Amino acid sequence: MSGLHNKVERIIQEELDRAGVIVSWNMDEIHVHPESEIVIERLSSKGSLSHGLIAHFLPKATAGAKFSHFTTLSAFREILGTNELRLSSLLKRFDEHEFRSFSDDFGLSGYLDKSNGEPYCKTLMANLFYTSFTAPEPHNSNYMWRHFGDQGIGVKITFEISPIELRSELRPVRYNSKNDAAKSLIFSIMGRIKAECGRHFVMRGISRIGAFYLPLGYSLEKEEETRLLVKFSSSGSAHELVSGSGENAYLPLALGVGANDFCALSIVGVQAGIHSDKTEVKQLIMTSSFAGAQLSYI
Repeated sequence: MSGLHNKVERIIQEELDRAGVIVSWNMDEIHVHPESEIVIERLSSKGSLSHGLIAHFLPKATAGAKFSHFTTLSAFREILGTNELRLSSLLKRFDEHEFRSFSDDFGLSGYLDKSNGEPYCKTLMANLFYTSFTAPEPHNSNYMWRHFGDQGIGVKITFEISPIELRSELRPVRYNSKNDAAKSLIFSIMGRIKAECGRHFVMRGISRIGAFYLPLGYSLEKEEETRLLVKFSSSGSAHELVSGSGENAYLPLALGVGANDFCALSIVGVQAGIHSDKTEVKQLIMTSSFAGAQLSYI
């Protein structure tokens, strides 16, 4: 047992050192059982290793950073009328093969197993709620207006976003190929533990990566997407707020600083689309709680 324990510790630390990643972790957080086929990070631990590995693979956006959200005029009315921003269930993107490329690229075949009916990844996706943002001035703004701003009839809303630690995450989407995944630190640790110890390494929270992982080759990267993500279990404040069910479920987050338990979201700018009703856009923002937001026109 001690030999296997020491080997796992050596592999993890060697790969961290090779990648130049400093993580304060220890083997007390890792469960190695001689009769088990897996090496697992204990759920009772702080998750120091997984936090470090995920942060290396998917760096967090800076708290207080500004990101934009292109949307229709009707959606803009609803956002200001309710003073809420809705996070959609990731299940909404299941038919677009979200989560599948991540599962396939990292060899997580169990997530795609349909032997008991629906693939397990759908269960994971049902507990993940997100909304998408892009850069304040995206490189391909014409594309964003066409596809998300209702052909210029809608608006671009700029938010200042500060996630609350351990309650939500704001990370840029990573656009990867299978070859890119194979070069990652997470993949290297998983691969060496499997090859040298004959066991699968299961790190805590790896399913969250699937919410920020999209495949190359579909021109998705032109969206420069950053996602705000909330993950919840079957109880707690997030679960109690969810409306709808299945792929139509959504989590409404009240706008403002201190307005919800997950993330501070403030509207700091609005740009009216070239074909929008600019008078209505101005009226909507001036009669909202974000009347001080910078208003601009194309």
